[in-house]
Amino acid sequence: MKISTLASAIIAAVLSLSAVGQNDNIEKISRQLQTVYPDLKASDVIGLYVDASHVSSTSGVEHVYLNQTINGIRIKNSTINAAFNVDNELVNLVGKPIGNIASRAESSQPSISLAQAIESTVAKLGIQGSVSVQQLDGTNYSTVIDAGNYLHETTAELVYWYTNEEELKLVWNFNVDLPDETHWFDFMISAQTGEELERIDWQVSCTHNGSHSHDVNGCNNFEDENTLTTVKRTTLDGSVYNVFPFPVESPNHGSRELLSEPAESIASPFGWHDNDGIPGGDFTITRGNNVHAYEDASDINSGQSADGGDELNFDFPLNISNNPDTYQDAAITNLFYANNVIHDILYAYGFDEASGNFQDNNYGNGGNSNDEVRAEAQDGGGTNNANMATPGDGSNPRMQMYLWNTGTASGSFTVNAPSSIAATYPSSAAATFGPAFPAEGLTGNLILVEDADNPINNGCSEITNPDAVNGNIAILYRGGCSFVEKAIFAQEAGATAMIIINNVLGEDPFTPGGTSDEVTIPSLMVSFEVAEILLDALDEGEEVNVTLEDSDGSTQKDGSFDNGIIVHEYVHGLSNRLTGGGNNSGCLFGDEQMGEGWSDYYAIMLTMDLSVDNPVYRPMGTFASGDPIDGNGIRPVPYDTSFAVNAFTYASVPNQGLTIPHGVGFVWCTMLWDMTWDLIDVYGYDPDLINGTAGNNIALNLVTEGMKLQPCGPGFVDGRDAILLADELLYDGANQCLIWNAFAKRGLGFSADQGSAQSRTDGTAAFDVPPICQEVFVPPTAAFSVSSETVCTGIVEFFDESTDIPQSWFWDFGDGNSSEEQNPIHQYEEQGSYSVSLTVTNTLGEDEILQSNLINYTFPEEPEAFGASGCAGETVELTSSSPDGNQIRWLNADLEQVGLGDSFEATIGSENESYFAQNYSELPLLDFVGPDDNDFGTGGNHGSAFVGTIIFEVFEPITIESALVYSGGVGSRPISLFEGASNEGAPIQTLSVDVDFTGEGRIDLGFVIDEPGIYSMGLDQADLYRNDAGANYPYDIDGVMSIIGSPAGPDFYYYFYDVEVSTNGCVSDLVEVVAEVTGEATFSFEESDLSITFVDESADATSWSWDFGDGNSSDEQNPTHTYQNAGTYMVTLTINDGCSMTMEISVGTNSTSDIGAAKGFAVYPNPSSGMVFLDNQEFGSDRLTLRLHDVSGKEVINRDFVGERIELNLEGLNSGLYFISVSERGENNILFRDKLTIAE
Repeated sequence: MKISTLASAIIAAVLSLSAVGQNDNIEKISRQLQTVYPDLKASDVIGLYVDASHVSSTSGVEHVYLNQTINGIRIKNSTINAAFNVDNELVNLVGKPIGNIASRAESSQPSISLAQAIESTVAKLGIQGSVSVQQLDGTNYSTVIDAGNYLHETTAELVYWYTNEEELKLVWNFNVDLPDETHWFDFMISAQTGEELERIDWQVSCTHNGSHSHDVNGCNNFEDENTLTTVKRTTLDGSVYNVFPFPVESPNHGSRELLSEPAESIASPFGWHDNDGIPGGDFTITRGNNVHAYEDASDINSGQSADGGDELNFDFPLNISNNPDTYQDAAITNLFYANNVIHDILYAYGFDEASGNFQDNNYGNGGNSNDEVRAEAQDGGGTNNANMATPGDGSNPRMQMYLWNTGTASGSFTVNAPSSIAATYPSSAAATFGPAFPAEGLTGNLILVEDADNPINNGCSEITNPDAVNGNIAILYRGGCSFVEKAIFAQEAGATAMIIINNVLGEDPFTPGGTSDEVTIPSLMVSFEVAEILLDALDEGEEVNVTLEDSDGSTQKDGSFDNGIIVHEYVHGLSNRLTGGGNNSGCLFGDEQMGEGWSDYYAIMLTMDLSVDNPVYRPMGTFASGDPIDGNGIRPVPYDTSFAVNAFTYASVPNQGLTIPHGVGFVWCTMLWDMTWDLIDVYGYDPDLINGTAGNNIALNLVTEGMKLQPCGPGFVDGRDAILLADELLYDGANQCLIWNAFAKRGLGFSADQGSAQSRTDGTAAFDVPPICQEVFVPPTAAFSVSSETVCTGIVEFFDESTDIPQSWFWDFGDGNSSEEQNPIHQYEEQGSYSVSLTVTNTLGEDEILQSNLINYTFPEEPEAFGASGCAGETVELTSSSPDGNQIRWLNADLEQVGLGDSFEATIGSENESYFAQNYSELPLLDFVGPDDNDFGTGGNHGSAFVGTIIFEVFEPITIESALVYSGGVGSRPISLFEGASNEGAPIQTLSVDVDFTGEGRIDLGFVIDEPGIYSMGLDQADLYRNDAGANYPYDIDGVMSIIGSPAGPDFYYYFYDVEVSTNGCVSDLVEVVAEVTGEATFSFEESDLSITFVDESADATSWSWDFGDGNSSDEQNPTHTYQNAGTYMVTLTINDGCSMTMEISVGTNSTSDIGAAKGFAVYPNPSSGMVFLDNQEFGSDRLTLRLHDVSGKEVINRDFVGERIELNLEGLNSGLYFISVSERGENNILFRDKLTIAE
């Protein structure tokens, strides 16, 4: 494969940025990325590939959308968005680059061909046909899928794809538009294995029917109405269109008018029927440079267009009460008109050729051409729906408008029994979900549903009388949940059909709306009054038998006349093209993405009409839902700035009652609507959407420019911040506080946190605004406090306590450093005393406070400490005193804490021993954090290339000592510590840990973290247990460390359980003292009957005093003593008038001192510091006693045993010389005696 072509493309793209002579922009971006993400390697940002760029026609800002590359191949989902202002300053850089790409990327040579990848994929989709491929350059291809009556021509590319496991997989990227037009998938197929790694649906479907509907007001018959209107700056081509003119939203909102030459001359300079850039139309049908509109009732994507003839006269009759096939030309004309108007309006706000708009001919204005909208009227692929499929710039988007079966419907049903109420009653038509009623009708008995929730007859939870409902027709009340949910609960209880009671007194029944493939029973609605007749009979114990039948239903409504929904669908194309750049249509993918919100917003903005009674009150989609124009529409409530009508805020987004994406988008549009009316209050309203400069025009400018500035994969906070930046770039920040107040009103204030844009449940609402936007009445008064005035770590947290609304802060820490944060954390480098000042300012003045010598950064002073000396085995007192009133702690030679206080009692061993005294004001801490074990949620051993980490915050210097892990196998694990929440980039520490166990075990770590901050710890290919559900963050050691999350989201917990953490405390340097051995008395002896020869083995002895235990003594060095009687005696040797040793001996029972070897005993290991073993080969069946004495003669172990081996645990005994002996139990005879040395 040739790679050089892409390398050339990268160079060419860099040069193309020089629209205003900016050849160094890539270098600026690269440098800034490495500044913002210091863990990035230079190789991560070398060869940045410019996927798209343009200069905004409204702001003059140059927007640049880039991908990283590796091995000369671009990483498709590594979108970075940069913006340069008119002075060529980098003013925006969003999107997180991928770190360590060289180590993450698999081979750049594919193992399967593009043709193989496409053939396998389309076969799984049920498409049987041929695939042809032609290479265009190094990594780009053209492809054709030919399945007879299905032909799909597109492009493909070899790219890398960054997976959720943080691996870079080589993939074939191509798209497939399904033959039934239900989906248009963009595929990522592994070029190594053929596995499908990802599919993105470019087609956004919007089901525009609500949970209820009412009588439709203003749904009249529209015949030929010849009101002629014109617009300014038109293109003169003689065209005439009979349409519902903007801002008329739908036939419910106004009448058709005859418009002459409505094309806008800048956006469509050659009119709406041109595509060659030469004056004079090229088409007489509803086709031109911006859109090709046609009917697709047969769902074949190529129906007939309306033809206006050479005069371009698109004046077709319309009687909206007739069947839709009688007015197709009028519908196609309105769809053509609406698409063109939207194109021309959005062009004025910066959605032009260069930014990726929809045009067949871009007239030399940049961008990719050949992508006018294909708009399909009366599409036969479905009902009650509309959709927009948006591939990248240069490929045609497709808009499909369907017919609706919603609204009031004239139906009826028959009561068969009891005879007292037998009659035919009115009802709605069958619901839009579930099957139709059978032609012969469905007969059954009525059963009033009861459920677990109050009120109990709504059917919004599990039905509690299923035995009664089973096999019968369920009747229940409207309200509490969707009609679809009611139907599912009813069918689960065994109902054969469902009757919904309209709970609004005096209101006619309407067709229950909704869509679901799960519903298997038919449904209809009856009025409250009719239901009362049925329920009264049931209350009297009557059996009510009915027959339900399909009615003719209501007249279908044509979505091509609903300008609001046409705008909604068109703007899906706008938001997909502008977010992440025109070539990238896959950036709106998270659960918190706002695509539906933007679509609603532009719909109500382009159909805004201030002549109506209450223009702030805007239901969405009332024509489609069958609501009156002031009804609820297709959203939870109408859009309105009043909380009495619309009380939804950012805090509502996690509500499971709000769907994804429509409910989430509804909240976003609510915020934008509030902001718009705030702008209108200041700047007024202008109905001229092309040339106006009023508040509504400003709002459209801000929102459109904001889409260009936000990152790929945005959430609410990203969108808000992009609009704030757009205001700075477009209006010099004139509306910052207005924007802040509008978002804060709806919970997206200054302190709001969106969490991950992938989740709609982890955001935090806040209703505050930044201090600069708070109203002030007096100058501020400065005040502050600190976490501690005396510190030995140098770390101090400062807390602003100023009053009267300060809007800016300036801290002088007294060491040459400063901060403008409100509540900074500062670390002093040198010990000393520091004065700190805080200056606070608002628009009315400033105030300063100075606290002199406030911070005392000092370590505790070294204590005075004194050792002691004594004989081996003797206890002596070590002493110390604190010079500054703190406390003393004592440590042994292994620096283990052994005591607290001014003195410590040490036992003298056989050698001099060092101890350390330390002055402290705060003791070091040893504690544990994290889940105790992995016994929560679900999980398993995890071994992919994903770098699984725990993310944690450190508040003071710590050492991570160890952690509990669950290993899938033995082997070395390279565990890394990263700075920040990212698990990418270069680690700041890496340890190779030898895991020598399978299953549960503890590993030693030893990560030293000196500074507070956010860190993460983990590894890839871990083969360690990971929980993928049940995590309950945060896990805290108060004031020390908090484990706050994982890179995979709030449910996951990676690898490290029960983490052992130590702190440094606040301590002085160590002062060494010695517990000195002044002498050690030791001896051996040789036995000959009753005569014993004692041999002194003491070092440096100059005098000897023997006590033979029988009343006799000697001052010789090596005396021989004859006992009068056999027996056991305690012999003591005292040397140098101080140190002594006492040993128990048996006289008259053995003839040699080497009794251990004679009797077959062995002690090992010797010396020992842990376990010692005594083998007993000759007396294995005897009852024996083992004794261990120290050098002072004190018995420290006495244990009875039987067997050939005994284990002796020496833990807890001081190091030194000991004597071990074995005798028969209850006897004084010595079977074995030997020296045992306990090592340190």
